[in-house]
Amino acid sequence: ASGSGVAFRALAEGGAAPAELKLPRASRKKADAPTCTAVAFAPGGAHLLAADDRGAVTLFDCATRQPLRTLDWGVGPLSAAALTADGTRAAAVAPGKVVIWDVDL
Repeated sequence: ASGSGVAFRALAEGGAAPAELKLPRASRKKADAPTCTAVAFAPGGAHLLAADDRGAVTLFDCATRQPLRTLDWGVGPLSAAALTADGTRAAAVAPGKVVIWDVDL
């Protein structure tokens, strides 16, 4: 890798010679932005549950990529998230705590 991007080699479509692609380096996250620590998909893959290091859980619509709702119980950083097989309940884990709630999709 050289310059301001990371070089990747890929075969040009229909040709044998490789083409070089340049991608920008990943930017550093803002200091005030939470870090995603766990994710779980709802059955069928229509929704995604994302937990963060600040103790919040956000439910996203996968088709629109938009957040539907965010819940924060003030329990501290979350390390795991899960949804039941039928998608009606979810759980999140913080140090020494487990939060379980009904999911309204």
